[in-house]
Amino acid sequence: MKIFSSDQIALIDKATIDNQHINDYELVVRVARNLFRWIKSNFQLRNQKVKIFAGEGNNGNDAIALAALLGGKNISIELFLLSPDKKNWSPTRKQLIEELYIFGSVRMKGVSSVEDIPSIGKDEIIIDGIFGTGINRSVTGVFAEVIRTINRSSATVISIDLPGGLPSEFARENDESAVVRANFTLTLEFPKLCLFFRENHKYVGEWVVLPVGLDTTIMEELDTPYNMIDQEVVGNILKPRGKFSHKGDYGHGFLVAGSFGMGGAAVLAAKAAMRSGLGLLTVHVPQRLYHIMQVSVPEAICTVDPSDNIFTACHMESEYGYRSDSYGNDLKRFRAVAVGPGIGKAPETVEALKALLAGCDKPMVLDADAINIISSHQELLKLV
Repeated sequence: MKIFSSDQIALIDKATIDNQHINDYELVVRVARNLFRWIKSNFQLRNQKVKIFAGEGNNGNDAIALAALLGGKNISIELFLLSPDKKNWSPTRKQLIEELYIFGSVRMKGVSSVEDIPSIGKDEIIIDGIFGTGINRSVTGVFAEVIRTINRSSATVISIDLPGGLPSEFARENDESAVVRANFTLTLEFPKLCLFFRENHKYVGEWVVLPVGLDTTIMEELDTPYNMIDQEVVGNILKPRGKFSHKGDYGHGFLVAGSFGMGGAAVLAAKAAMRSGLGLLTVHVPQRLYHIMQVSVPEAICTVDPSDNIFTACHMESEYGYRSDSYGNDLKRFRAVAVGPGIGKAPETVEALKALLAGCDKPMVLDADAINIISSHQELLKLV
């Protein structure tokens, strides 16, 4: 699944409207319907106090349309507009606001100053439609005070697309108190880059990708360096098994893993490799891990390092006395190579990894301690 920048997201929205022959209002209503379905499936709102905060842009329009749908089910809603001046309303917003008057269960209020900000109880549900992916500045003024009030409340917070005040891409210097701390983030169509940053977890909570039917053609055409591996990606990689095929038809992988005390890393990596769909797996481990590996993953072939405890050598020795001093030649029988889980960072291991990188022309996965070694010996980057 591709992950797009905020500028690309704006292009995707426009292409959706153009290519699907709909207008902005129809797209907003579609988004709101999908938000409504998720919320209805996950929350009992009938006896809950629900406050919805709608900002100036499309994210706010989504929140207003959602308020109308909830109101249509006789759910008591308080909708707070953070842009109450009608002179600034788009035609879409005017239409959405007009529809709200149909539903007596939706009470709408404007928020122009700190005095207009409502109190929020800890048992209430807050729906945050304050900012979407387009925010590129620090939040100040009444918007920041609304966010601080939400964060102090301990209420359950559901954010539309992104928590209000959180940039969709890279982090910047920010007032942490002016970013909504959501319990749930319903991100639209595809995840946003900021959701993958550790420092943003406190704002994002549990995030869910909510399909809203954006144009797939432009998403396929747009290039992005950021992608998430999902079920669709994996499904396209896995090779279907023929009824009369042989395990040798599905590739032979080579895994270098483990050190004394870190046998679990080798076992887990080997089991994961077997689950990935390859037909054969050879695992290279220190001698003291040989029996552990053979018992734990009996379907894997084992080769044994000269060292009892660590990965030290580019040649391999097997229980049958097989030995190769030319690692490059030895790797010819493998389709791909993985190295790193639990190998440690001993000087001998650093040299062995260097030799492996220099002698391997196969696709390679570097993981765990292999990455740690390279981060400490950046001259190895030229071999990657």
